[in-house]
Amino acid sequence: MKKSLFIDLRENEAFIYEIEKAGDTFSVKDTVPVSLNNGAVAGIDRTYEGIKETYLSLPLSLLNFRIIELPFSDREKIRELLSFEMDSLVLGGSENAVFDCTFLGKNNGKSRVLVVYIAKDRLRALLDSLAPLKLDPKAITSVDLASVLTSSGSEKEIANLLIDPNPISGDARVNLAYQQIREPVINLRSGEFAYTADTERKNRSLRIASVVCVLALVLFLADMALRIISSNREMASIKAEMRRTYSSLFPEEKKITDELYQLKAHVKELKTKEDIFVGVSPLQFLLKLSNMIQAGIVFSEITMEKERIILKGECPSLSEVEQIKKKLGEFLYDVTVTDVKPSSREKTVFTITAKERMP
Repeated sequence: MKKSLFIDLRENEAFIYEIEKAGDTFSVKDTVPVSLNNGAVAGIDRTYEGIKETYLSLPLSLLNFRIIELPFSDREKIRELLSFEMDSLVLGGSENAVFDCTFLGKNNGKSRVLVVYIAKDRLRALLDSLAPLKLDPKAITSVDLASVLTSSGSEKEIANLLIDPNPISGDARVNLAYQQIREPVINLRSGEFAYTADTERKNRSLRIASVVCVLALVLFLADMALRIISSNREMASIKAEMRRTYSSLFPEEKKITDELYQLKAHVKELKTKEDIFVGVSPLQFLLKLSNMIQAGIVFSEITMEKERIILKGECPSLSEVEQIKKKLGEFLYDVTVTDVKPSSREKTVFTITAKERMP
């Protein structure tokens, strides 16, 4: 629930309303009478806690009034011209006064404006008397002026009531205070007396947000720096391990500049010698061949290439050549007898070609 403080200054006294707001509903929690001393608030003997906003209402006796006529009704334009109009209406000129205005109506196409002003020295004394209590009014208005403007119609009646106002009961003053919180009839906090607490709070929030963003950025950059350092160390460790591994593989090389490039060169070189390392396994083939040799069969020459095996030998008869071919077909394929002829020792000489079965 939002809590506001409304300081209602009267002719010889002041009342403080501690108002709580829930939505659009107001309720008075406490009323404390204080006094005025030479135009300043006196007698407030405690500090109000949890107050979000403070409002100050001035009595008519502290205010001065002028009615002027202008050819337009735009409030912003009127405010811009008021300082020039007030120079000729206020003793000492507009530089010595704080002013605001409210519309009275139109006459012959021109706007009638009630200008309300107060001397800067008097307003400063009021605000200085509230500053030690940490009370900074968001708006400076007038309950008495609001009563005059709502209870009278003509300018003559308004002028008479500004000089001799009707008394206002306590309940009526509280209701008018509610109205001034919602929409002040005037607000004398302008120029050098402008209310800046909200702006300062926003600026403070922005500063805090900026500091948090900077800290977050610093942390992010620090994390990135740590990650980069860690990655560099890991890369250096990997590179050192690569060099040790490369040196163990190729100990004869003394000049190592780029391990990966040099390793690729060795792999390329090995590919050119692939025929030497890829093909029939001699030991396995000879083992299988020894298991099938029978008496009288002699292999005089065995040639093993990448994909082809050539066997030359002799056996007692042509029929045994066919048996050799059949047994070779058990672990080889594409077995072919390419040459068969009798020898001088009454034996048959043969040549067989085959290919190894791939696993």
